[in-house]
Amino acid sequence: MLASFAMQESTCNPKERGEGGEVGMFQLSADKCPGGKASDECYDPETSTKIAAKFIKSQIENDANGNVFEMTGNYNGWSTDMSYFTATKAASSSCCRCQNNLDYVFQFWGGWMLGVDAYDKQMGEYFNLNVCVVEFLDMLEFVWNSIDVPSWSSVRTAMIRLPFLPTSAVLSIASNNTIVSPGVGLWPIPASLSTGSEYVKLADDFRIRFAGAGAVPGDLDDAMQCATAVLWNDRHERLVVGRGSVDAEPLRNSSISTLKALELYVLSGSGDLKSIYESTVGVEANERDESYRLEVPADASTATLIANSTLGLLRGLTTFTQLFYLSENIVYTFKAPIVINDRPAFPHRGILLDTSRNYFPKDDILLTIDAMAWTKLNVLHWHVVDSQSFPLQIPAFPELAEKGAYDSKSIYTVEDVKEVVKYAGSRGVDVMVEIDTPGHTTAIAESHPEHIACANAVPWVKYAHEPPAGQLRITSPETIKFTSELFSSVMQMFPSKYFSSGGDEVNFACYAHDPQTQSELKSSKKTLETALASYVEQTHSTITAAGKTPVVWEEMVLQHKINLRNDTVT
Repeated sequence: MLASFAMQESTCNPKERGEGGEVGMFQLSADKCPGGKASDECYDPETSTKIAAKFIKSQIENDANGNVFEMTGNYNGWSTDMSYFTATKAASSSCCRCQNNLDYVFQFWGGWMLGVDAYDKQMGEYFNLNVCVVEFLDMLEFVWNSIDVPSWSSVRTAMIRLPFLPTSAVLSIASNNTIVSPGVGLWPIPASLSTGSEYVKLADDFRIRFAGAGAVPGDLDDAMQCATAVLWNDRHERLVVGRGSVDAEPLRNSSISTLKALELYVLSGSGDLKSIYESTVGVEANERDESYRLEVPADASTATLIANSTLGLLRGLTTFTQLFYLSENIVYTFKAPIVINDRPAFPHRGILLDTSRNYFPKDDILLTIDAMAWTKLNVLHWHVVDSQSFPLQIPAFPELAEKGAYDSKSIYTVEDVKEVVKYAGSRGVDVMVEIDTPGHTTAIAESHPEHIACANAVPWVKYAHEPPAGQLRITSPETIKFTSELFSSVMQMFPSKYFSSGGDEVNFACYAHDPQTQSELKSSKKTLETALASYVEQTHSTITAAGKTPVVWEEMVLQHKINLRNDTVT
């Protein structure tokens, strides 16, 4: 941040005196220099920086209530209701290299918020803009029109997208509540958020309790206990200058409301509640109800969390914990009353974990699932095997892992898989396994060389997209039968509605190099394309017969002529 100020204020020469008598790296006015006048000490860059840091810190804490964006506006002479046009009007003048408002805003956000090294990028002559660029105006218009004096953390969340999205996309994001009220550290951003400005602290005996009908499922009870533990033990502090030290004094006020409980309700249905696991695993993506309504009052009454499912309650509990901070052993929020109505923007929100190229211990996978639950991600795409290794123990084919894993310790047992699936499901995460075929299957050759064409052929770059080379023989009836049986056995281990058969980076040169494949193509009068289509259609029939939806990589749709089912996900 200091560097961004230096970019605006400095002409790169710390000895140069400004027109108003300012001196030093930050063109400090004489009253800020040692002794109240310009001196050699103030010309010294290190001294100048320390003075500027002290001044900026004071401005943030005392004149802007800890709000960095408001402080920059105050410093540059902007009012919070100033229009975008007024704030940037200097940009349309002939003074494109002088120090003007457009210079300052771009340097501040570009140099600090986006993590750009302005000195490395040489942002214009004297580190100011020397060209009026339309793209900068687009970026600033987005910021100005979308932000009501936000905290730096919420601005950075949105701004970090800017280098990768066109203006139209960014403006669309902004219209969908990408940026939230100042200082509320929520992720992801709720669909609807209303906040106030009152402090509320948790009572020493604060409780989260289920107030609806029916017995509480075990994983919901675990989630409630976990949320309570997080509130008291996570030591979550505000991500602002001073880490919320400005809240210490207001929190000592004896009139602050105390929240004694959060009550949970499920609206839909009657009788036994489905567990979080049952609401997540084996359920179509668009049928998972993750919506909820959360209300935190400003008075001393009880907070309420209402959802249509235990999965929705889980998401609301996560949001509730993110609303509260710690200061001097007081857990509090400073934005009450709070009303949140939330539902996912996308039914599939996942990450892919590759455990073939790099083996991850089971406990590391569980930690990854914890992180996913914290950010409301709901699909773990487990790319469990590949050409490099086959670490998955499969009951019907134990030899695959025995011979295809890196070593005997780098194997996921049947019990490991059960634990991962259960752990994930109780945290609202569905585990979708991928057995990538027909490419990326070299590791199978360690136990079943009869099914793999061009296994470990060299040079690998000719026969594969990455080493080692090797693909399932798509023309072999025995290989197709083997693959279908492999899929069947794996699907019994993973109860998700979705199963990925991969399908990416099939290298036809590998098959051209394989005599068996060429012989079978000739006898069947098929081309490689028709043979691949037949292979996929036959193996996918095994997936659909098990009541699951096939998932493939985009090559199956974009590069090959395959008659995929309409419900296939890509």
